[in-house]
Amino acid sequence: MRTRFRLLLCGLALVAMLTVFGTWILFRPRSVPLVMFSVSRYSETIDPNRLVAEDRDRLRDSFAGDSNLQMVDVTVDSQPDWRVSLDEVLNRLRPGGPGQGKLFPENNVVLLYVNAHGVVNQQGQPCLLMSDSHPLNDSTWLPLRALMKRVERQETLAAAHKVLILESGKIRQNWSLGILDNLFCDALQEDFARQPPSGWHVINATRSGQQAQVSQELGGSVFSYFVAQGLRGAADLDDNRRVSLLELDQYLEQQVYAWTTRYCGAAQKPCLISSQAIEVDLTYVSTYASPVVEPREVSDSRVETVNRIWSQFSRIDYQRTLRRVPKVVAQVQRRLGRLEDLLVSGGAYENEFDA
Repeated sequence: MRTRFRLLLCGLALVAMLTVFGTWILFRPRSVPLVMFSVSRYSETIDPNRLVAEDRDRLRDSFAGDSNLQMVDVTVDSQPDWRVSLDEVLNRLRPGGPGQGKLFPENNVVLLYVNAHGVVNQQGQPCLLMSDSHPLNDSTWLPLRALMKRVERQETLAAAHKVLILESGKIRQNWSLGILDNLFCDALQEDFARQPPSGWHVINATRSGQQAQVSQELGGSVFSYFVAQGLRGAADLDDNRRVSLLELDQYLEQQVYAWTTRYCGAAQKPCLISSQAIEVDLTYVSTYASPVVEPREVSDSRVETVNRIWSQFSRIDYQRTLRRVPKVVAQVQRRLGRLEDLLVSGGAYENEFDA
């Protein structure tokens, strides 16, 4: 009798353990994948993507060892065909999420952070400039829809909530590109309104008529700094240990606008563009720590180099030289301007600066 009773207890204990284990497997939070897709290598006629390497490093360091969110970097500049690298990453991805007591919906989120110049082609489509994009040939630009369709092709991601975080507003004007006023944000909103893509939610770094700001004091773009803060837990506005899409949008709108108006002298306010007005929990919060701010200091030797070359240029007989070789003078001025841009564009451009 005692033996049967013990066996019964052992059986009940085993069933309870299996039940608990099965419940944990089904309901447990899973790490949310954050795919980092950034472009830095551009031709001389295209503005540098300022502090892009610093933004990538900040996001990687912010979530290093974090079980809530795992960043995966897609090699774009050094890859002969970035599509191969992206497909390999996407094929390995599994959506994640905070759980919160339901079987699948909140474990079904993937984040895609794109840091590349955004432009509008002749058809009015929002596009990204890639390393191999010709500035005056829009057939070489990457329509944003093409990137989104590439993500949707992966079976594991097709039904997921796909959150596209866009840092694509650093070019406001560029006459060499024929851009008098960059309407990327307007084209993005019109494109979504015309044909809403199912399952996609976009947080764009800027609104119409604005430019994405970078900060040497923050060591990167203002937008990326607060994205890292928000996803780590600062955007948990209702203290429920989860960061939702609407909370992140509200947090970014308040913080980025406050910082840029106070310290950059230009207003920037991110905006949410969503095909579905629903609440989506992006990640859970276990422990929150603000990202370490590492102000970027420009090398004194590089500053002296730029000043020295400008000083040498100023000593020439400008009017006489301009009459004799106007094309050369224009080329030198353009390259000196490029040199000044590279000086404050971060580690991704140090080799180009030295060359």
